[in-house]
Amino acid sequence: MTRIIMRSLGTAVFPLALAGAAAAQEPPFPVFTSSVDTSTFYIATDNEGSDDTQNLFVAIDPNFTLEWWDNVFLVGGLNITDYPPAGEDSFLEYEDLTISDISLFASPDWTWSAQFGKTSVPFGLAPSNAPGLFGSNFVGDYTFDGIMVLGGYDVGRFIGDGAYGSHNFLGGSYFVDTTFMSASLFGEVPRTRLDDGGPANTENFDSFYLTYDAQWVPILPGGVNCRASYIYNAAGIGDTGHEEGWSLGTVVPLPLAGRDALSSASGEYLAVTAIAEYAHFNNFGGVGGVDHDYYTAGVQTFYGQWYGTATTTTRRIDDPVGGDQTDRLYALSAGYTFNNAMSVQLGYAYEDIPAASAHIVGLSFNYAFQLTDHQSWWPDFGSPAYVETNEQLLHNWQTQK
Repeated sequence: MTRIIMRSLGTAVFPLALAGAAAAQEPPFPVFTSSVDTSTFYIATDNEGSDDTQNLFVAIDPNFTLEWWDNVFLVGGLNITDYPPAGEDSFLEYEDLTISDISLFASPDWTWSAQFGKTSVPFGLAPSNAPGLFGSNFVGDYTFDGIMVLGGYDVGRFIGDGAYGSHNFLGGSYFVDTTFMSASLFGEVPRTRLDDGGPANTENFDSFYLTYDAQWVPILPGGVNCRASYIYNAAGIGDTGHEEGWSLGTVVPLPLAGRDALSSASGEYLAVTAIAEYAHFNNFGGVGGVDHDYYTAGVQTFYGQWYGTATTTTRRIDDPVGGDQTDRLYALSAGYTFNNAMSVQLGYAYEDIPAASAHIVGLSFNYAFQLTDHQSWWPDFGSPAYVETNEQLLHNWQTQK
């Protein structure tokens, strides 16, 4: 359950997770942590009005964290996945590798923080938290990443001595990556160029974002996590307007019975996680006068090692030239977690889009390899490390001075 709950906290939880890891030991530096998440997918799509497609592919995400000095981290991530041409079948044919993250993060006291490099913009909760195999199909429209600088300040520990959770204010500037890192290794994704245009594709820090994250707010037994975001994307070459958007979302985990691994394995664990988010954009995609609205609601239920999800998103497009349009997504999934690292999931989605609706069925098998476990390179590389629970991480954060 830790994996799912931590996922809901988004980008801003990263400093706390690393803080807990550092607090659990006093290693000689540098400290290296790495993992590899792997997934195998089979997706079959019944397209109304066009040819049906089938897609079998693997997704592999190696990630590492190198703490070179105390509270100074180099973070990196790669992504291997499939990039099939639109409308074509693909069976492990278009796999390619990209650099998803390479950034430097520092926080001297876990109140102030700074980050620089290629990484994801902390905008919205739904793109990374809408549950299920297809829950993020529409909200994936508003994922942003690039070369950025980010600063944050967490006032949570000064509110009731940390008793009311984390309250992190983040702000930064970025532009779309046009370096060699924007292309995939074997050419399935070409390098992004300035001439391609598009929001924030300016090679200047003239796009910016502001985010407020509230985490572990003790309104309900499992805490409440909220995010409010604003983003301004400067117009690129050929754009007819600058893109501007804001979002407001929440993720609420509700443990109902049992809280440990033993109760989960015995089928006594029962919990629900709910998500809701609204996002609005002016001049979406850099097209002047075109506005997008997204309304997302989802729920994930856990019973022992079984889980089920339901998600719906309504996407409303206001286009004074092409005409208004309303798209709707309905997605269901069910899965089983064999242990903390392995799970299988079956999903179905219906995308109700004028002239392009589709029924989608998918199956995924997921396994996470923990290559290292917060271990130092020297002199005791390979020795067991003490890893804290979520509750211990929160307690340490609240009591650190």
